[in-house]
Amino acid sequence: MTVRELLMKHRKPFRRCQNRVFSVRPGINPEGTCLRSGWHPVQR
Repeated sequence: MTVRELLMKHRKPFRRCQNRVFSVRPGINPEGTCLRSGWHPVQR
């Protein structure tokens, strides 16, 4: 499965993670934790 197919499947804007693991502290990473693939949904 390609990245584009994955994005189309979820139908949500995704953003490439700087790191594989993000802290869940508010303000530092308000979008939430990353997926294992290194992408995480962006809330707008």
